[in-house]
Amino acid sequence: MLLLAGNGLFVENVLVIGNRGQGIAVILLLVILYLYIWLILERSGKPDLYSVAGAVLFAFFSATGNLSLFDMYGWGGYLSSFFSWFLLFYLCLQCCFQIFPRLMLFDGEAREQRTEGGKRKRKILFCGAIFFGMTVLVDSLFLFAFFPGVMEYDSFIQMCQVYGAPYSNHHPWLHTMLIKAIYGVGQVLGSNNRAYALYSLFSICILASSFACVAAYLYGKGLKRRYLVLLGAVYLLSPINQMYSITMWKDIPFAVSVLWFSFLLCVMKDRMAEGRRNRFCWGLFILLGFCVCFFRSNGLYVFIGMIPFVIGAFWRQKRAAVLAIALVLVMGAFYKGPIFSCFQVEEPDVIESLSIPAQQIAAVIAYEGEISEEQQNLLSKVVDLSKVPEAYLGSPSCSDAVKDLVREKDEQEYITEHAGEFLRCWGGLFWNNKRIYIRAFADETRGYWYHKVYFPFIWATYIQENGMGIYRASQFPEAVVSRMRDFLGAYKEHFDRYLSTGLYIYIYFICLLTALRQENRYLISYLPVLGIWATLLIATPVFADLRYAYAIYVSVPFFVCLTCSAETGCRRDKGRLIWKKANKSLGKMKKGLDRSHMLQYNDNDS
Repeated sequence: MLLLAGNGLFVENVLVIGNRGQGIAVILLLVILYLYIWLILERSGKPDLYSVAGAVLFAFFSATGNLSLFDMYGWGGYLSSFFSWFLLFYLCLQCCFQIFPRLMLFDGEAREQRTEGGKRKRKILFCGAIFFGMTVLVDSLFLFAFFPGVMEYDSFIQMCQVYGAPYSNHHPWLHTMLIKAIYGVGQVLGSNNRAYALYSLFSICILASSFACVAAYLYGKGLKRRYLVLLGAVYLLSPINQMYSITMWKDIPFAVSVLWFSFLLCVMKDRMAEGRRNRFCWGLFILLGFCVCFFRSNGLYVFIGMIPFVIGAFWRQKRAAVLAIALVLVMGAFYKGPIFSCFQVEEPDVIESLSIPAQQIAAVIAYEGEISEEQQNLLSKVVDLSKVPEAYLGSPSCSDAVKDLVREKDEQEYITEHAGEFLRCWGGLFWNNKRIYIRAFADETRGYWYHKVYFPFIWATYIQENGMGIYRASQFPEAVVSRMRDFLGAYKEHFDRYLSTGLYIYIYFICLLTALRQENRYLISYLPVLGIWATLLIATPVFADLRYAYAIYVSVPFFVCLTCSAETGCRRDKGRLIWKKANKSLGKMKKGLDRSHMLQYNDNDS
């Protein structure tokens, strides 16, 4: 087994023997891996199911992400790669499952001190205030350097709607209205630049408040101060957070809503475990649920997918849960119905949500796969088939070129009217072109599940040309701005070399598997991120854009700490409630016995 795995690692270029030293290192590594596998099997006698499931998932991601191995070595190379990754990930997960319970990130005694007396709230609020202030301070340095903020092309389109262009929900109209409200207030400051900067300041504050809530919550649960400082460094020293905080993108308020929503679910689980009601929290649930649904187009599907799990997690408060969920959906129907009609908001075109099927069909045409004359006739009604190969092969990892071809013909109503025919066409092409379909899907999505995919664009620093009087007016000397640009460039090179969106997905899944294995009380809070990841695989227009997964990026540090929390185990919560009720019953019995003894004593004395 180990030799087969070693062969796969050589094929993947993970193990390299270029000289005698590397050869000795490889031999030692294989011996250590052999001994570790032997110890695991000797100790447990059977493989851990969670480790096996996680290893299969990660091995599938890693082997399928490198399809060039299949082209060179066929199924033998693919299976060898799969088995090698499976072994490494199995050992990695075994280590993680042993390390997580032993990580002493939380101090139980400190938590008890923080939860006793009237100083509890003040300490937690002070911690959150410090975190908020430091985040705002650091982010403001980037705002002053790139004053009044960053206006990328998507931001420009939304600003055009603020200035009177027809409303569209292509970029969430809720976010556009938020921009318009803040920008309108900012006009009082006397310049369009300052009005734009006011939105940047608002974005900084909401992002800082989400980080502060997370830090205060973890501090209240007993997170040690040195790890709290480390968590702050992760959030504060990442220029991704700083640059995104001053960029007018929908992804920032959506990520904040998701992080707040996950945090709120944790608080509600804590209160329910203590036997307390969640009346105020259910009100916040409605507000944040609405924000999750409508700050990004995939948020609604994430929320709908969570409904049965939310009801199950809060079964003892099921009436409140059902009512809150119903109110979010009713508000959403009113928002998308009468309000959109009143303000004449146009929905995005049909092809915008069909990125994956469009790319797969285009790949069949480009690679000259099996396609019948009937299928060609159907597709030719909505797209010029002669232009498809050039459009797809020029950008197999981004669907914009293919979608623009469909828009050129302007026959998208035909797709809606004949949706069943197109669905059958897409399914029929799959059975005759499985390999092409799989490759097209991998090319379009693998940045969100393969750790070796790096996207060249992480953030923007420019202001789109506009006639709105918004321009770059840095408040720092040029030398300082140049140093900050050098720092951004160095970090971007580091991110491209060692980090990736796929790697953060792996870390999230390790936390999720560990939480499942521990029967973690807070499992429900992991679901929003899982839903975001799943919807990206269904309809992402770009293969590895970090901003689409920004909600995952900011949530991973929180989940790492949450997974190491001492309060894990749904059964423990149930046992704690049973024990509390038993103590209460015993107390009543004791009072009754004491009273009967006292009456008996009084009778004897008389």
